[in-house]
Amino acid sequence: RNFFIIRLGLFVFHSIPPIWFILSPSPDTNHLLDSYVPDISWIRERGSYYFVELTSEVTSAIYGMMLVRLFQIRTVCSLFGHMFYTLYMESRKHSTVNIAVIRKSLIILLAQLIVPLAMIVAPSIVALVGILLPDNFSFEFVFLTKVIIELHPIAHNMLLLSLTAAYREFIISIACCRRTSGLLDILRVCSFHKY
Repeated sequence: RNFFIIRLGLFVFHSIPPIWFILSPSPDTNHLLDSYVPDISWIRERGSYYFVELTSEVTSAIYGMMLVRLFQIRTVCSLFGHMFYTLYMESRKHSTVNIAVIRKSLIILLAQLIVPLAMIVAPSIVALVGILLPDNFSFEFVFLTKVIIELHPIAHNMLLLSLTAAYREFIISIACCRRTSGLLDILRVCSFHKY
């Protein structure tokens, strides 16, 4: 029952605002585009565009997105703080080898979660603040945060390759065309059935 309530709440939280935003009538924003600083009137020549006026509803939505991002940071920090505290408390009951292995896996997992926090959550918060305070952040700076967010997959894969030996061996075995537990046969069967 609790999972159903949580799933329903997540569904409502993620689906109602976009539907409301799409169904709401779009105002005439040509005068806003002409008066916007910096001058981005060149956007008309590039094809279709969508310009949103910074109303109280949009500002409230941005504040809501920032709260969600800050909640994500708090959740990750408290989760790992609790795991390291539990590991410290349990260190008296287990061998030092087991504790060292668990600590190493926790540090690798924490490093894997720091990349999304640094390359998705932090730039998105900066971009949202930049939208709210256009006088303090330039248009180009906010656009740069979008570029940083797009680099996340590359950075995450590089981190996985550098930290996780099993992932590194798996990628090397595929790149060198060595067989690893029939994976290449599975890939061949899947590619055969696609065509």
